Amino acid sequence: MTATPPPDPDSNLSDLQSVAQQAAQDVLAGQRPSIWARLANALPLVATLVTVVITLISTLQSQSQYRETQANERFQTAVTMLAASDLSSRLGGIYTLIQVAQSYPSQEYATTHILAAYLRSRFPSTDETRAEPLTKLPAVEEINAVMGGLVVHRDGGVSLDLGRISARGLMMRDQDLRGLIFPDADLRGSIFAGADLSNALFSRTLLSNVDFQGATLTGADFSGATLTGASFVGTDLSETKGLSAPQLASAKTDATTIVPNSFK
Repeated sequence: MTATPPPDPDSNLSDLQSVAQQAAQDVLAGQRPSIWARLANALPLVATLVTVVITLISTLQSQSQYRETQANERFQTAVTMLAASDLSSRLGGIYTLIQVAQSYPSQEYATTHILAAYLRSRFPSTDETRAEPLTKLPAVEEINAVMGGLVVHRDGGVSLDLGRISARGLMMRDQDLRGLIFPDADLRGSIFAGADLSNALFSRTLLSNVDFQGATLTGADFSGATLTGASFVGTDLSETKGLSAPQLASAKTDATTIVPNSFK
């Protein structure tokens, strides 16, 4: 009779481990939902988030459209006021345009160019106006209002044409006037002391009795300008353009005036 071999203890241990692992997997499978079940549970939250995002985008678009509509309406109203016959309405139109530029940056380019065109059309520099004595000033209320708005609400790096305007007696002390160009304009009696007029164009401009004391005139072009009585006391003219010796001789200078490099 063949003897039965004794049980292998290592084999029994392996069987027990397999049973234990299977039991653990069964327990975990029973407690943990499938990936599809988890997705199904998350769908309501995802739907809520999508609804919130869509609502937010719709609200922002509505607000943007409302602001754009409001800006266009105010712009049109202001332009209409500029054509009014009475000064108060025209001033109202100017200040409304300035407010539009301040409140709606997208309208800044249009408003500043409308204001510049307004000055050129309403206060043109002509042979007749140039012949008028300096004591007879134009309606400086409108001109100063426009200039004040242009100084505050414009990008100084962008050129803005104010040529051919009659704008005597401007009070622009210590203002940032970069980018403004004044060819063929009449600016007699104006005060630009301490102002930044870098790259300003004054070709053929009437600048008699203008105060440029301490102004920044780097790159400014004075070709053909009339400078009789203009003050350059304490002013650096070293990097200006177009200045001639006779022009400068007709102006007011002193030991603190730095002459153009072309004179040296």
